[in-house]
Order: sequence, then structure tokens, then C-alpha cells
Amino acid sequence: MGSLSGIKVAIFVVQALLVSVALVSAQGSTNRTRWQTRSGSAPSVIARGGFSGIFSDSSFAAYSLALLTGPPDLVLWCDVQLTKDGAGICSPDIKLDNSSDIANVYKDKQKSYLLNGVSTKGWFSIDFTLKDLANVILTQGVYSRTNKFDGNSYPIMTVQDTYTQLLPPAFWLNIQHDAFYAQHNLSMRNFVLSLTRNVNVTADYISSPEVGFLQSIASRFQRSPTKLVFRFLGKKDVEPTTNQTYDSLLKNLTLIKTFASGIIVPKSYIWPVDAKQYLLPSTSVVFDAHKEGLAVYASDFANDVPFSYSYSYDPVAEYLQFVDNGNFSVDGVISDFPITPSAAINCFAHLGRNATKQVELLVISKNGASGDYPGCTDLAYSKAIQDGVDVIDCPVQITSDGIPICMSSINLIDSTTVAQSGFSNLTITIPEIAQGSGIYTFNMSWSDIQSLTPVISSPQSAYQLLRNPQFRNAGKFLTLSDFLAMAKNTSSLQGVLISIEHAPYLAEQGFGVTDAVLDALSKAGYDTTPAPQVMIQSSNSSVLMKFKGKSNYKLVYKVDEDIGGAQLASIDDIKRFASAVVISKDSVFPENSAFLTGVTDVVPRLQKANLSVYVQTFSNEFTSQAWDFFSDPTVEINSFYAGANIDGVVTDFPKTSDRYRRNRCLNKGKQTPGYMSPVQPGSLLQLVTPQYLPPAEAPNPYLTEADVAEAPLPPVASKNASTSPNTALPPSPNGQPKVAASLMAPLIAVVLALNQVQAAPQIFNVLKFGASGDGKTDNSKPFGNVWKKACSSGGNNVILIPKGTYLLRPIKFIGECKGAITFNIKGTLRAPTDNASTIGVDHWITFRYVHRLVITGGGTFDGQGPSAWPYNVCRQDPNCSLPVTLRFDFVMNSQINRITSIDSKSFHFNIFGCKDIKIQNVTIRAPGDSPNTDGIHIADSTDIQVSDSNIGTGDDCVAMGPGARNINVSNVNCGPGHGFSIGSLGGTPNELNVTKITVRNCNLTGTLCGLRIKTRAMPFSSHCSDLTFEHINVNNVTNPILIDQNYCPDHKCGPGVSKVKIEEARFRNIRGSSFSEIAVNLQCSKSTPCEKIELRDININYDGGKATSSCSNCKGVALGLQNPPPCILKS
Repeated sequence: MGSLSGIKVAIFVVQALLVSVALVSAQGSTNRTRWQTRSGSAPSVIARGGFSGIFSDSSFAAYSLALLTGPPDLVLWCDVQLTKDGAGICSPDIKLDNSSDIANVYKDKQKSYLLNGVSTKGWFSIDFTLKDLANVILTQGVYSRTNKFDGNSYPIMTVQDTYTQLLPPAFWLNIQHDAFYAQHNLSMRNFVLSLTRNVNVTADYISSPEVGFLQSIASRFQRSPTKLVFRFLGKKDVEPTTNQTYDSLLKNLTLIKTFASGIIVPKSYIWPVDAKQYLLPSTSVVFDAHKEGLAVYASDFANDVPFSYSYSYDPVAEYLQFVDNGNFSVDGVISDFPITPSAAINCFAHLGRNATKQVELLVISKNGASGDYPGCTDLAYSKAIQDGVDVIDCPVQITSDGIPICMSSINLIDSTTVAQSGFSNLTITIPEIAQGSGIYTFNMSWSDIQSLTPVISSPQSAYQLLRNPQFRNAGKFLTLSDFLAMAKNTSSLQGVLISIEHAPYLAEQGFGVTDAVLDALSKAGYDTTPAPQVMIQSSNSSVLMKFKGKSNYKLVYKVDEDIGGAQLASIDDIKRFASAVVISKDSVFPENSAFLTGVTDVVPRLQKANLSVYVQTFSNEFTSQAWDFFSDPTVEINSFYAGANIDGVVTDFPKTSDRYRRNRCLNKGKQTPGYMSPVQPGSLLQLVTPQYLPPAEAPNPYLTEADVAEAPLPPVASKNASTSPNTALPPSPNGQPKVAASLMAPLIAVVLALNQVQAAPQIFNVLKFGASGDGKTDNSKPFGNVWKKACSSGGNNVILIPKGTYLLRPIKFIGECKGAITFNIKGTLRAPTDNASTIGVDHWITFRYVHRLVITGGGTFDGQGPSAWPYNVCRQDPNCSLPVTLRFDFVMNSQINRITSIDSKSFHFNIFGCKDIKIQNVTIRAPGDSPNTDGIHIADSTDIQVSDSNIGTGDDCVAMGPGARNINVSNVNCGPGHGFSIGSLGGTPNELNVTKITVRNCNLTGTLCGLRIKTRAMPFSSHCSDLTFEHINVNNVTNPILIDQNYCPDHKCGPGVSKVKIEEARFRNIRGSSFSEIAVNLQCSKSTPCEKIELRDININYDGGKATSSCSNCKGVALGLQNPPPCILKS
């Protein structure tokens, strides 16, 4: 066990590193303050299963990473399980299927046992010998964590191998189920005593939740340095020896002291939370235990499992609450992410509020402390100032009565309850500002805006990560004058940042926003000294030129897209009007599927031109960070500052950034401890084996002169002009430089090298080929010509479509091409509406036989669907044809991201015969009654990913038809529409099978269906298997879970039965509400019944009463919570 050749290499490297890591880690903390632990020493960091938040629990990789990033006295935790032949292994659960692939290796070895009085089914360690387990590999058992490392085939390790191969500073054995093993004639006591007699293994801690087990071994360890620790479980759980609840045992610590020197308690025992997940006052558990002479170890710490809103999603803040609260400290913390408590204890504890800044890192707020309060309110700004921000920001918007105000968005729907107010009739569509409708500040007076209720922004709400719900509507909005007065009266601030966007459009509507800002600054006394520094920020260079004459103003150019580099000419252009630049995180460390892929040269190139570089947006929610940052915002900030040398951060949680720059582990040079070393960009991704790698991504486009150059601002028009937004627009129908040295690098450097910085691409601007963005001229010929030129060129090529509206008739872009091609679309491509381009035409824009294609840029495809929908007769005529907006035929290794598709005449995207396509951050929109406007339709394709997108259509949001294989859909919001569908299948002979479909972490709102599998009742056989739908929220969905094997949309079907075999369909953690009474409807074929269907943790309510289930010819299992009650037949 554990003797693979790859592990041997890793052992050598880790052992060579451990001494050096320990030395620098020991020097990382200069904290000599006496701790309020029982012993007065610093709390211990216990790595549960190693670094199990990243790698498979109890794997060699997890333990190795924990040692590299932890303190010199790190404790490695091993959950001990016994095999059939009495061997001890490290595995997080007695059921091995929760953390390994054993269910695939031994498919028929599942058994049921009584575990703690509950009948439990699974693959138990007691049914397999150690030899049996040699073929089993560890996997990531937590759904919310990446499984990309599972291809490394980490074996299950014995307890002895874990110790001897890793030689941990301290070793902790947790014995969870002694009574169960005893029932099956296996002695955990004998194993532990035999192990501890082995001179090659030292057990520093032994814990168990069973009184009897610890009492049985206590006498053998009376004179031993090994510490026995009693583990408390849930307060209502019953301890098997005493038959008492753990809550009652907590009141008898004197008993515990007779056989143990410490206790483990869940962290909620110490700092409980109320029903709304806010902290309550601490309990006396720590005081009581210390009084009895018992050490206290707090468990259940995981950076990716939020516990209380009081911590603002900051895991360091949570650890400090347990070790540095001024009243007590626990003696150790048990964590899946040991890097975070290591830094909390050794770098951040006992700093005090007035600790000196160790580094010069400018902290700029994002709409104030908008992670804690509604953005741009008095509370958000006050909190930012309290949290140590250097610069508070005001995104200036203008009201209808000409008053400049601070508001996070020009669209009031984004930050207020205006859509639910009496002003909802002010909804309009302004393509120059945004796709879609909005209610804009310049259409409402300041007094009306003051009457609106603020709404906190929760950008990670798709993952159920809400911000401070108790204060989601708190605070008052401010005028720019109010904001400036607040800042001027705050001595701790260095300056203010005023952001101006949409100035050209506003000028055309009669609003001089730049003049309003200049006037407010002058009246507030910011033109004289002393006053806070004024920073003016805009993505429009012409706006900044208006402030060029103000020598005391710092001008900041915002790059509003992810870039992979910057041409020298564009940098020189920026220097003419700015002294600082704001760029995105992805422009520094590019990502692919939440893994860092490398580092660009953007920061050093800008800094070489004497431009300060600020990076946005740093948030605390772990879902906003790459896997490389270990779900810890402090690790992310440290990597950008110490690893990329940025000058400042833009953040909605200023407290986290301010605390970072005061920690005592900075400026240590070669003595920097491992837990405060920057990550190595690209290192984790290169540990992913080929079969788990996401599709490769082309580099982000370079910033060019054309991107920076802007036309001069137009003169401010009269407000009475006919262009007024109140009258002109009708209401909408809807009413590598090297990275700083890291101690993590040496281990990975054995097999890895940093990605090289990409060469600058060739830019093909369509305007130089004769294209016109006037919305009237047909651009088919110039677009065809630019494609031919780019396709015949090697290397990286970018087809640039600048801002404007480009009419484009049906066109095909055919490969193969010599190099990679990126369509960088800034403007809007508009489809024609004439019948010749619509009726009987199956495409608008087609890409065929193209590899390494990227479509990006933030632009829009406008299908002009309303002109064609009346001609849609597809339900009556199966041979009907209307244009698909984007057809991808036989396209490989490509990406579609950051684009919008609206009002397609038929499907928005059609993916056919493709491989390795990644669709991310797209918006697809059409009315809910628009016919056949599927969002993304996938057939005969493999390795397709759809993620982080918003889709609302008149048909399926994502449809997976015949031949769809290895399709992954995640973090998609769907509605209106027909949900996520597989099918329809079985409608034609010789159809390809559908397999390996995963839909995960998605939301459905107001859709006709939620999760649907549909097949036709026809005599054509095929197979549909290995389907997973998990972690899905359904809100007012008519058919939340549906298998329909008699799908007949035209109502002209015969009496036949479906021949499509559906099996291994898993519905897990599906929650929310159903619009209809039948929430789970599984109607399978009589001739080929559904088999191996799994319903796990289903909780769907029906507002009209009690939700029900309906099943026919369906076999499987129902596990966990089941609402409605299941009707599935047990397999």
C-alpha cells in the first residue's frame, strides 16, 4: 500500500523539504504573548486527513501539502479504520465509498449494517482485506470540492505507512467506531496497543467518541506522552457506553478527566449561532474544561463551509475568534485547510488594532464595505473606514434633476428595490448602456431615489452565499457632496476615488457628469489643501482627459476586460492621461475552470512605464477565488502582492486586506513561513492528469491602441432635446516575469515548469477590412475577408469587432485554420429580418472544422427573433428550418465566454460533432413564449462544459440530445424556459447513446421543467446512463424532476412504448418549490423500465398543499431526506 513510484519521488522531495520548511516556519512567528490556552503555549494546528480541502482525504498528497504549508509542530490526523484482516488504514469514514472508487471496483460488495443503531448501506472496510484494497484509489468525497486530482490514483495508506513515509512532527489517531468493530470480532484496542508498541510509529494523540474505548486503554498510557482525548459529537447523539447524550456528558467533565487529558468539541459548542446564523455569546465550555485540567480542541473547521455571517466569509477571522478573543483560547483547531489556522495563529493573533503596516499596499473600497452592507450607503462607507481602508470610492451617477450621487450602478434595479416600487413603469432599454432593461438614475429625481430601499449585492448567491442578510436593506444613499464631506472629516483616509462611466451617452441626454463632479469637488474644498487625495477613475480615456489639468488629481484608467498583455503603444497612450491602471485579477493570473494557468507580464510592463497597478475585485467568498488560493482570501491577497507585486487592491471587504498588510510574517525574505508564501501560478493545474484536464483556453486578448482610444466627449445637449431618454425610448415589453519565491514551489518543481508568457497575437480589425458598425450596412463580405486572412495566418490571431452594430447576413466560417483564432466582439452583431435570410435557412453564423477558436469580448448577438417567430411551424412540420444564431459543427478545443445572445430565431447555440468546448459566463435571453429558442443544444459531442451563465428562453435552457457524452453543466441560472433536458431521445433509428451527464450547482426559476429526461414512444433503441443532477435549487418550477418516456410534443404519437433504456440517473440535493402538486414525476417505459435511479436528499415544497410523487416502471433507491415521499420501487 502506498508504494507507487510517483509517491516514492514525492517522499524524497518532501523529506528533503521538511527541515527547511520547519526552520522558516518556526521563524515566521515573533509572537511571545502568553496564550490563554491551558498550557500557555500556542494552539496546535491539526490537519484532518492532511490538506483534505484540496486533495483526497488521507492521501499522500493531502498529508504532504499540509506539512509544506503548516507550522513546524503541525499534527497530522488519521481516521483509523480496520480491514477484514485487522489492518489499520487511514480513511475518513468507515464507509469507504464516501472517499474512494471502491463502488466501481467491487460493484457487488455493497452491504447494510447497523451503525449507531441506524441501518446503513455502503462499502464497509470490514468487508475487504488489505490486499483487496490495493486496487482501490482515494477520491475527493466532498461534492463542493474539485475532483480534478482523482486521476492521480492515490492509494489507501496503512496507518504505519502514513507515519513512516511522512514522519509528521505529531500524529493523531481518531478511533470513531470501536463498538462497531467489536461487534464484528475486530479489536481496535489490540490494534492501537500493538501500533504504539512499534518503535517506528509514535501516536501523540488518540481520540474517540466512545467512553468505553478510552477507558479500556487509559491505564496503558498513564506514563506515556500519548494524550487521550474524548470526542464530543452532536449534543443530542447518544454515547454508546454510558447511554447518555453528549450534552449530558458535557456537564460531567470530572468523569472525562478520569480517562482523558483533553476533549474535542464541535466549534458550535464554543461559539453557537442563532437561527439566522449570527454569533451568540460564547459558552463556558473552554473555561470549564480548563478548570478541570482538560485541553480543548475545536473541530469542524473548513474554509469552504461558511458557519456564521458574523465572520464575513473570512476564515482567518473565524479562527481568531477561537484563539484570540481576549477571554480564552482553545488548545488546538482541527481543520481541512491547515494553512489558514497556521497563519491565523502565527501571523495574525495578538496584533491589536493599531499594529504597524508591514507593507505598502493601497486598499481601495468597492462601493464601500459592500460585502457587509448595501453598497454606496452611509453604513458601507462607515464600515470601510472603520475597517482601515485607505481610499473610499464613489461611482458617480446623475439624477434627473442633475445631482451627482454615489450609486454602484447606473441601473437602480441592481442596488435598490425600485423594480418592486411604484417607479417600475420607468423600465426602458438602452443598448448604449446595457443589454436588457433597466430603471436608470437619470430618469428619477434625487428625492425619489432617496425613497428607495437599498439592497445588498450578493454576487455569489448562485452558491447560496448571501451577504449579511440581517442588514440587506440597511443604510442611506449619499450625494457626491455628502460623500466628499464624510471623507474630508475622516483623518484616517488617504483619499477618495470617483468613478465616472457612460459620460458620452449622458452628455447626449443633457447631463454633464464630468462638470458636475468638478463642481462638487470645488465646492467641497478639494481644490485646496489640506484635503484627501482625489483619484478619478474611468474606462473612457476622454473622461480622464477632462481632468488632466488638475495637477492634484490622480487619474486612473480602468481596463474593463480581461487582458493577456498590453501592447507598448497602448501603454504609451495610457501614460498621456493617467498615472495608474485598474485591471482584473484574471489579467494577472489567468484562470481555467477556477485553476490558475500561469502569470502574465501585464503588471511589470505597466509598472515599468511608471503606472501604479491596482487589481479588482477581492472578495471573501471562497467561490470567488481560484482553487490555488485554498478558499482563503488572505492567501489570494498575499499571492497578488508578494507574488505579482501589485500596488493596490480593490475590495468589498477592506478589513481582510488591511489586516493582511499588518501581519507579522511579512518582509521575512527567505525566512517567510510556508503558510505566508505566495502560491505558484499554474502549479495545481499541472497536477491534474490528462483525463481530468479542462479544455485548454486561448490567452486573453492584448490591450491595443484601439481599445484605449476614444472619441472626444460630445458637448452636453439641451435637456429638452428629442433625445431625452424619457421620451426617445419606448418601454420594454417586460414593463512571465518570475513569481516571488514560494516554499510550495520546490515540491511541484520536480515535475512542473511555469507556463511561458504568450506572444502578442496578430490583430485583424474588421473596420480595416471595410466593415461598418452603422447597423444598416451588410458586413458579410468584409467579415468573410477578415476570416480568410486570419484563418490563413499562423500563431494567435484576433479578429477585433469594435463597438457598433454590425448587420450580418447568414455566413459560414470554415476551417481548418493554421493558427488559433479569437473573435473579440465589443459591439453587437445583428441578424437580418428579410424572408430570404430566414425562412428555410438553418443558420445565421456557423463555425465548422475550426480548432482553438475563442469567442469573447462582452459583445452581443442579436438574432432579431420576433421577425421570424410567427413563421415557426416546427411542431407541425418536423422539416421546418429557421436560423440558429451560432452553429458549431465539428469544432474542437474551443471556448465561448463573456458574450450575450438575445432573441434567436431558433436555437441560440447548436453544438454538433464537437469536442472540448467550454462555454462560460454567457447570457442567453429570449421571451418565455418564444418558440424553439433553446439556449444551448448539444448533440453527438463530447467533453462540453457550460458554466457560470444566465439563460432564459422559450425552450430548454440546456438540451443534451443523442450522442451527448461527458457533458458538465454547472453554476447556471435558468429561467424562463423548459429547464435542463436530456433528449428527446429515441425519435430516429441508430441514435447514439447518451452518457456521463452532470448538472450541478444550478438554479431554476419559474421554468416549465426543472431536470428532465425525455424519450419518444417509438421502436428505436438507445441507451441513456450515468446521469447526475445535484445541488439544484428549484423555485416555482412546474415539473421539478421529470422522466417522461412518452414525450409527444405534437400530440400525434401512436400507442407505442419507448425503447430507450434509462439507468444510473442520480438526483441529489434537489431543493425548493414546485408550481404543481407532483414534484417528482418518473414515468418510465413498460418495455425498458428505468433502473438504478437514485433520489437522495430531495426537499421540494408545494405552496398549494403537500407535494407528491408519481412513478411508473421505475426502480432504484431513495436515500436521506425525501419530500415529497418517494414512490420509486426499490432495486
